[in-house]
Amino acid sequence: MIRTSLLFIIGMLIIAGCTRQINKVVQWKPEQPKAGEKITITFKPHRLIKSEQQDIKLFMIYQLLQDQTIQTFKIPMVSKKELWQANIKTESGTYLLRLKFEDQLDRVEDNNGFGWSIIVRDDNGNITKNTHYQLGIIFSQEKGSGFIPDYIAAEYEYSQELSLFPDNYQVWFDLWSIRLKKSKWSTQQLNQVKFQLDSLLKESEEKADLLDLAYNTFWKLLNDQKTAIKYGETILAEYEVHPKKEDIEYSMIFLKNRGNQEAIVNELINFSQQAKNPTYLKNAYYQLGISFQNYQNMDESIKYFQKYVELVPEDISIRLNLANLYLRKQDYQMAQRMIEQSRAKNSDENYFLSIPWEDPQQRKVQINLNRCQILSTQASLETALENYYLAIQNRKQVIKFGTPFPAFEWIKIGDIYFQLGVLDSAEQAYVKAISINLSQEDAIQKLRFIYHLNNKTFVGFETYLKKEIEKELRASAKPAPNFELTDLDGNLFRLSEQEGKVVVITFWDSWSTACQREIPQLNVLVEELKNNPKVVFWAISVEAPISINKFIRENPFQFHLLHSGYGVKELFNVIGFPTHIVVDPSGKIRYTHIGYSENIGHQLKKEIQSILKEGKLIS
Repeated sequence: MIRTSLLFIIGMLIIAGCTRQINKVVQWKPEQPKAGEKITITFKPHRLIKSEQQDIKLFMIYQLLQDQTIQTFKIPMVSKKELWQANIKTESGTYLLRLKFEDQLDRVEDNNGFGWSIIVRDDNGNITKNTHYQLGIIFSQEKGSGFIPDYIAAEYEYSQELSLFPDNYQVWFDLWSIRLKKSKWSTQQLNQVKFQLDSLLKESEEKADLLDLAYNTFWKLLNDQKTAIKYGETILAEYEVHPKKEDIEYSMIFLKNRGNQEAIVNELINFSQQAKNPTYLKNAYYQLGISFQNYQNMDESIKYFQKYVELVPEDISIRLNLANLYLRKQDYQMAQRMIEQSRAKNSDENYFLSIPWEDPQQRKVQINLNRCQILSTQASLETALENYYLAIQNRKQVIKFGTPFPAFEWIKIGDIYFQLGVLDSAEQAYVKAISINLSQEDAIQKLRFIYHLNNKTFVGFETYLKKEIEKELRASAKPAPNFELTDLDGNLFRLSEQEGKVVVITFWDSWSTACQREIPQLNVLVEELKNNPKVVFWAISVEAPISINKFIRENPFQFHLLHSGYGVKELFNVIGFPTHIVVDPSGKIRYTHIGYSENIGHQLKKEIQSILKEGKLIS
């Protein structure tokens, strides 16, 4: 009777006619593999296409989902003319296989970020519990800029899971969650969730997993904290052994003590002394580390952050936070140890293992960002050790590597020079910081003080500051490296031949969702400036012409499209797509923007107009 009622509810959920076509980019044999079998994967690249200038090496990234664990592998593929092949040996207990493809040019083909998933059946040919649930999680995931979850596909997979395993109660929560997101948390949908939950509870009020569903639903979806606490206390009181007991104990700390930070800290300490599950232990250690850091209790903060990194050794940001805490305690040896450990962890291999589904460009961006943070922390340590010029050298390296916070580094450099009494160098550093970000009030006040020391008055400071910023902006612009590339029609283009023009260069690739989302803005920008012969727009891709042509048939891109630009990408030290660079008429780089922006068209137009205005003033 219970199963019949549950199936009736599920039948209301399954989306009519929702089927997903097989993507012919990837095929596999056997078509319905069983756990333990060898699976042959055949890949026909849609974007990772060879060209005459490229000797492509292709790798398959795949994950095996087994029980509650995920294993990640990277293996080379064998070229079969236009096709590529590789074999995967699954293991007993595998129920889902997920894969994508990368090449040595840092390109990726990953089915719009979701990868390709293969259901692996058990020995009897049946679909294993949680298979469709994991597929739903993949489609509903929310990650980086430009990525859009596929809630329709996720809803379908969750419904499929419940049609096979109606008592898999954790699936109900995820299904309701995406339905509420789709409806923008409408009252009608909230009432529907409440109705369905009540129907489930009437069938069986004693199942621990069902009570856990009620606990999380009332808390996180229905915002009924009082009822949620009642269910949480019932589970903790009636079930001595429960797979999610520590999860509930941990979350109840925050639910019952909302707004009472002291009570939360005390209960977290007690929880951390008894908990066994690493997932909730690391969460508790992290929260305690943050709390004691806010309380300025460095010893306790260090203690809990140390416990945290023992469970999460790949977390570089917390190691660097520890380094700074040790610096404040003047424990320079331990600070150096944390920095060295961070440097050792900051490798492509470690990032691949920890975030394999990020595309290689994003992994490189994160590695470079960490490298900047490591060097900046090292500079702080060198300053504390009075190795001032070594500290300056480190901070200049941070700026060279493209830190997102160059103004901060220049202020720190200025502070060192000021401390050493080298006021002219301090003055230059503060001007550089302000020219990068005009809102650097701290640097402005320090520069004002130096101006007063030199001139015995504050009169004229604003005029002086304006002139120094304008001079710095011109002087700091670096020459763009020359290069030559061909367009899709075989015409050769050289940057050196564009003297006297503003050249807008966009590094992009068709598989990047962020790039795709920016193209409409960029097309508008080209349209607005199409009658100005002094402005040209180039889009450089590492892809071959055939791949670019496939994309632009359905997605027109009005920039002049140059192909096979991997060498140019490296020449400009591009670490992520999209990257936009504006070169002025003298061939100097005047503007760089890395990553997706909702108003990139406006930003680029502002820079172009500023440079064009300079030209008129000079002439």
